[in-house]
Amino acid sequence: LNPAKKYDVYALPVADTYRGQILSSLDISPLINVRTAKDFYDMATNVDTAYSTFRIVEDIDFSSFYWPIESDAFKFYGKIEGEGHVISNLSLVTTLNRGGIFPEFRGEIRDLSFVNVEVASAGNAGILAGQAYGGVYENLSFRDCSVAIEPTLEGGEGYFGGIAGRFRGAGTTVQMNAIDIENLRIDCPKYCGLLTGGFEKGVQTSIENLSAGGDIFTDGAAVGLIGRNRGKTRIKNLLSFLHLRSGKKEVGVVAGHNKEGGSLNVENAILDLKIDEITQ
Repeated sequence: LNPAKKYDVYALPVADTYRGQILSSLDISPLINVRTAKDFYDMATNVDTAYSTFRIVEDIDFSSFYWPIESDAFKFYGKIEGEGHVISNLSLVTTLNRGGIFPEFRGEIRDLSFVNVEVASAGNAGILAGQAYGGVYENLSFRDCSVAIEPTLEGGEGYFGGIAGRFRGAGTTVQMNAIDIENLRIDCPKYCGLLTGGFEKGVQTSIENLSAGGDIFTDGAAVGLIGRNRGKTRIKNLLSFLHLRSGKKEVGVVAGHNKEGGSLNVENAILDLKIDEITQ
């Protein structure tokens, strides 16, 4: 047994002479356990369980699962305990304006990895959420993922990022710790960030132990780890390696644009920025 994980074990005596196997089950639990791609889809779409606590109990491969996207209105307020498992080979493509596993995330998520996850929408796109209002994000990794504008669209809205398209909500608090983003690709019209396309006015964010690396392709402005920062953002212990393949203006290895009352405090950082092409 792994002492870092949670287990539910129940013994059921049948008789004094009972010598059979102990009955154990993960289903007799106050948590909702997620084993399959369908379970995960239900977690991300069912309004009846939007405030529940979920536990991922298996690695989940979406290679053969079709994820229908009929609305971008779902809001998630619950908790997700990833238990160190991996979500892989998931494709989420929509012409709606909020793209991600959750259109809107307001909860907590811990101890989960995402590998080869593709998200594309008209705007506000991120692997985890199109838009996020506060939340706790701890011990998460994103490897070989991509975020882009939906390929049939022209122009499009902004805010494309690794975790969420953008964080909104005056007075909301964002807490992040131990986040690893590796080999991320973003293709977006504007407001593009390896972490997020933007922290909006009134959002207070505390980030510790963040590593992010990837490539960004854009015709627009405001490109960085954070595309546009208008909130109160503090980062401690940061590795950021941004390769801008193409862009217009307002490029920074931490924030492309810090404006309208936004504050940015960074402590103990190693940063690298490479620009191939910039038009202004």
